[in-house]
Amino acid sequence: MANLKFIRHAPNRKKRLGRYWRKPKGLDNKLRWRVNGHGLSVSIGYGRKRSDLGKLRNGLRERRIENMQDVALLNSKEEAAVLSGTLGLQRKAELVGKLVEKHATILNMKDPAGFLSRIAGEMAARKQKPAKEKTKGGGKQGPATAAEPPKAAGSPEEAGQGGDELAQKVEDEEKARKKEYEKTLTKRM
Repeated sequence: MANLKFIRHAPNRKKRLGRYWRKPKGLDNKLRWRVNGHGLSVSIGYGRKRSDLGKLRNGLRERRIENMQDVALLNSKEEAAVLSGTLGLQRKAELVGKLVEKHATILNMKDPAGFLSRIAGEMAARKQKPAKEKTKGGGKQGPATAAEPPKAAGSPEEAGQGGDELAQKVEDEEKARKKEYEKTLTKRM
């Protein structure tokens, strides 16, 4: 009985009418009268068995997965997993790993093994980022050179250079800092 198609009365007469079911309500409608040869009308006799209610075409029932307890309660022979849309990437990777271990069907993911390998690569790349790119406290900081104090003209490490060369170098560094700072101020967000 699952192969029956219930379509509305005369969907071919008007282009705007779809082939989805609409109950016939006309007084003289033959489909409403259930006249032979005018199509099938939806009725309770065409329903599924109670044991099949809620099952998908593959014979499994859906179970929404939001945390590890849901994974533990999942019966992989009778239920298929549907991952919640509000999960973060790291939590989703953990749950998918557990579901793959249980050999469970995941309905809203095409390739769980590929997903896990891709996420592992992304996590490794995040850990390898240099420390100076990460900001402490989450706020925006200016350029790294602006945070360093300018070196004094008479510092011991630059004592061997001449006064004119040293003054020129300090001016060049100061100009570079100002230019970098102005870039960050005028950058569009």
